[in-house]
Amino acid sequence: MSLSKLRATRSASRTKTFKHLKLPMYDVSCDDTTDYRTYVLPDGTRFYSMTSMLKMTSDDSWLKEWRERIGEEEAKAEAKRCADRGEGVHLACEHYLNNEPMDVVLEAAGMYVDLFYQIKRVLDVRVGAVVAQEIPLFSRLMRVAGRVDLVCYWLHDDGKYYLSIVDFKTSNGIKLKGEIGTYQCQLAGYAQCFREMYNLLPKHLVNIIACEKTPHANNIPFTTSESLPKLAIRVKEYHQVLKDKGLYDSLDNVQYKP
Repeated sequence: MSLSKLRATRSASRTKTFKHLKLPMYDVSCDDTTDYRTYVLPDGTRFYSMTSMLKMTSDDSWLKEWRERIGEEEAKAEAKRCADRGEGVHLACEHYLNNEPMDVVLEAAGMYVDLFYQIKRVLDVRVGAVVAQEIPLFSRLMRVAGRVDLVCYWLHDDGKYYLSIVDFKTSNGIKLKGEIGTYQCQLAGYAQCFREMYNLLPKHLVNIIACEKTPHANNIPFTTSESLPKLAIRVKEYHQVLKDKGLYDSLDNVQYKP
């Protein structure tokens, strides 16, 4: 089926209207002009992004091996395709959760409509109320900032709704819970930011991963309590990187404890 026909058949397929709660927002700007993304807080403080922090503390040898194996040009093309895919699916989810018309949602999804629908099916069942989406968060304790996909009241398997941090991912292949430690730390980082900014700690974290090789998204939950100790290790490594770069003069005076 062509993309235009697929859009037409699904144009009236909104099955849920989401309730939104109000949350005060902070004026935080993003700067992509350097090698690593940074965010500038209202007082002028500049922090690296959450993803930059995780990149600085990750072993990316597999990525180098992959580029060498398939060639630089093919690697660039595939990286761009994956980035476009993620951007389209994320934007479609944002429009959908904002209760915008389905033609707007599907236009944003572009050629990745099926991946959006994988996530949509999960959102329809699990999201009780939207607290915020795509808002900037920051932590003075961790010295990071970022933009969270979704903060919401999420229906868990015990039949209760809990304040949760939710992140959308797209993938070529299936990813298992034990393989996404960096994703888990990203979620935990947003939870810590939310606690510092709003004095409320989301106790649950969720990765929804739409996969090209399966018809259903992989919904992977974590608890914040199990995730913060792993985050603490990455934050400690990150602070050491800042110290080595001469960007963190008071490292010894700041300790991160979950």
